[in-house]
Amino acid sequence: MGCYSSKLIVTLVFVVFLTAFLALSFIFVNKLSAAGGVPKIISYQGRLTNASGSLLGGTGTNYNFRFSLWTATSGGTQLWPSGTSCTHTLVVKEGVFNAGVGDTSECADILDYDFSSRDAVYLQVEVYNSSTSLWEELSPRQRINSSVFALVADTLISTSTQFRIGTTSPIGTSLLTIEATSSAVVPLSLRAATGQAADIFQVQNASGIDLFSINSAGGIFASSTLQVSGNVIVYGNFGIGTTTPSQTFSVQGGGLFSGDLFAANFIATGTTRFNGNSYTWPVSIDEGEFLQTDSSGNLTWAAAGSGGGTDVNWAFITSSGGFIRLATTSNRVGIGTTSPYAKLSVNSVGAATTTFALAPASNQTANIIDIYDTLGNLNSVYTSSGNLGLGTTSPYAKLSVVGPVAAAYYTATTSQFSTLPYASTTALTVSGTGGLYVGTITGPLQAISGAVSASSTLSVFYGGTGVNTFASNGVLYGNGGGALSVTAQGGANTVLIANSGAPSFSSTPTLTSLTLSGLGTNMLLTSDGSGVITASSTPTAAAYLATSTATSTFVGGIKTNLLNITSNSATSTFANGI
Repeated sequence: MGCYSSKLIVTLVFVVFLTAFLALSFIFVNKLSAAGGVPKIISYQGRLTNASGSLLGGTGTNYNFRFSLWTATSGGTQLWPSGTSCTHTLVVKEGVFNAGVGDTSECADILDYDFSSRDAVYLQVEVYNSSTSLWEELSPRQRINSSVFALVADTLISTSTQFRIGTTSPIGTSLLTIEATSSAVVPLSLRAATGQAADIFQVQNASGIDLFSINSAGGIFASSTLQVSGNVIVYGNFGIGTTTPSQTFSVQGGGLFSGDLFAANFIATGTTRFNGNSYTWPVSIDEGEFLQTDSSGNLTWAAAGSGGGTDVNWAFITSSGGFIRLATTSNRVGIGTTSPYAKLSVNSVGAATTTFALAPASNQTANIIDIYDTLGNLNSVYTSSGNLGLGTTSPYAKLSVVGPVAAAYYTATTSQFSTLPYASTTALTVSGTGGLYVGTITGPLQAISGAVSASSTLSVFYGGTGVNTFASNGVLYGNGGGALSVTAQGGANTVLIANSGAPSFSSTPTLTSLTLSGLGTNMLLTSDGSGVITASSTPTAAAYLATSTATSTFVGGIKTNLLNITSNSATSTFANGI
């Protein structure tokens, strides 16, 4: 068996006569070393003597050696290295020397021979004779025998022994068991060569046919069932039944889905069967054609009236992105019902099912719903921002209504103020603790022709004065339907008189007539010393002064102690004398 292990012991004993005076005898004991994995250096220890058996080298002398591997003890074919062996310059001391075959610090030859390729491998040793300037071959060549650990390596090639890496317990009957020694260890790694063309990994049957393989690009191929119990993440195209998938998911052959199939877009170029009914996808669809069934129930696109349908009002229009058109004013569309009563009737199929749903596009800016009036004018909308406008195409709130709104009652569910620029009601009850707020007005409320307002003054109509302030010491008086008026403050020795209907204070009042009740005939008003005015038929006065040219008549005469008449223009008449 070739050596291909972590340790190797080889014993070579040579007794060779180089010339009449030189003999070499070698005893090699290996000490294998490598950074890890299979050793690449075989260490030998030998003893060098002359023909008489004396040890050579003294306290230390350099000798040149060459090592090579052959197929036979003599003759045969050189296995390693491929050319002339490199020279090992080794120190021989008291006949003992150490050599490392494959140690590039001694010479350039790398021990890259595959010992697993053959069992019989022979080591040839050459030493340089400086006296003859020739390399002397030591014969016979010695066979390299494997050590105990090389026998362990032999199990990798064995047909019966179970080999284990990382564990002493093989799994079942596996010839090779690899077990990670910790959670941070990768149990097995495969690395391709630069420019790898062959598969990186293969699993074959007894006939050498690939059952499972991974190519140099990372593609996975299975000749039979590939079962995955968890999630599968595929980067690139995934093919089933094809080695050249043209799409991310390519299936060459039939497919069975027992559940729902979700697809953002569905493109079919061949025949599709729906519950046993065939449908062949056309290369193109002409305007006016619609989807219908033939006598066998197979689906096809055909012109109106050419197949299973008889209603020619349905049409598929390919322009403007394609749409289905119902061209008559009498046909109706029913969803979930066989008797639609409107142009579009949608009946729910269950209490937990949404009857009608509209889903706008992401970041949609156009309206979600447009409603036109009977004249064809856009009248009401539901915008993409969620505002509903009734009677308006530009709603500024969640509900904007242009026109009257009638309801049995309105309920506000928050403490936020409700603003009603104009409201009309037959009764208003306010039960909240916050009371009733009417805008930001301040002052007494009053209603004029139905309009409620607040004013700093209360009108006369509602029992107010109509003004804010009055003059001090004035007298209030009415002026009809307007605000109350007030006179100016009266002066000293003035009386309140009417002046063209408006009262005022005067120190010289003028009366056209004065009627006193309870007085007798021909009585005069006089005042006593206390200023009390009394009526008397025989009044007395200190003096009477007539200031005009009019005639003064005293019917009963005058009785006086002194009569002084100074005017010559006025006439005084005394009927009964003086």
